Amino acid sequence: MKKFTIVLCALSSIILVPTVAEAKRPLRSHEQSLVKLCEAIKDDQRHVLRKRMRSLKVDTRTLVAKLKCNNVDPITFAMRMGSQETADYLSKKAGLAFLAKNAKVENQVDVTQ
Repeated sequence: MKKFTIVLCALSSIILVPTVAEAKRPLRSHEQSLVKLCEAIKDDQRHVLRKRMRSLKVDTRTLVAKLKCNNVDPITFAMRMGSQETADYLSKKAGLAFLAKNAKVENQVDVTQ
């Protein structure tokens, strides 16, 4: 009986290990939806962004806090891609209106040197 228990435990650990590793990785369809969110931000398509957020049931604050597009937050990503209207929209909806205005000043290049 003791050998049976040991074999059963060893077998169950072999079977459950890949399941735990797979659980840490997001679903492929969910990952594709997040990529499409970043594409909507890059292309300055606020209507597509809102539609995707609604389908994922994500509010703007959570999106700004947790989503990373090219390893930066969505507002910074939008400003780097020249999507100022989307950056303003995201910052306003997330309650961070001062960020986009400050970033406009920081992104200006000083040509007087």
